[in-house]
Amino acid sequence: MTTKLDDIPGSFSFKPANDVDFNTVVTSPLIFITGLGTSVSVPISISCAVAVECEYSVGGGAFTADPGFLLSNFQSVRVRGMSPGLYSTAVSMTLTVGNAPNEKSADFIITTKADVDPNPFVFTTEVNALRSTPYISD
Repeated sequence: MTTKLDDIPGSFSFKPANDVDFNTVVTSPLIFITGLGTSVSVPISISCAVAVECEYSVGGGAFTADPGFLLSNFQSVRVRGMSPGLYSTAVSMTLTVGNAPNEKSADFIITTKADVDPNPFVFTTEVNALRSTPYISD
């Protein structure tokens, strides 16, 4: 009798990072990969949106973007990436764990802060204005 090893990871997710400053490296909260058999290791990879750098770290080790690191059950993972340089803009990076067709993926989304400062403006002075007369500003 042949026993199949459990190489299908459990589902996982990342809490998004919101209201982030521009051009800042942001690291996700730590997650743990579960669902794998005791003697099973599966590959891990990360993909990013265009013009965004992203990396992952396993077990508190160095961050890398290289695919193929073999991940075991209950190992911790973090991802990190650069926030955009525009207001209210989101970027995402996708961490994939496992072998096709049973791999699991989750996005880490970084969104920059909203523009809450009004644009500067000036009112033109109206000379000899009459009381109770509406005027339209420029």
